[in-house]
Amino acid sequence: MGQEISKKRGITAQLGYLIIVGLLLAGLITHFLQYMVSERRVRVETGRRAAETAQELASALKEYPAYEWLLPYWYENAGQLDVEYDADFGSGIFQPLPWQSARVSWLPPS
Repeated sequence: MGQEISKKRGITAQLGYLIIVGLLLAGLITHFLQYMVSERRVRVETGRRAAETAQELASALKEYPAYEWLLPYWYENAGQLDVEYDADFGSGIFQPLPWQSARVSWLPPS
């Protein structure tokens, strides 16, 4: 009778180990599948937004009278076009700094 009890515990332990290994394996497979799916979705969404932004930029540039030379100029002089703004954009709204007037200086007089 003692041998039957030890066999039952042995089978139970083996079954428990099998279930634990199966759960761990299923968890790892699920993790990697979810990672691949989410990475693909992020890439697709990022590509879509980049294409929309590029299309908006292209249509806005075509309204500019001298757009034929503007893009090559930007491409050739990209290092020199690093602009620093004297404005506080922290709140999401343009607010001139205390020493500036409210008029934007880069706009032509109207």
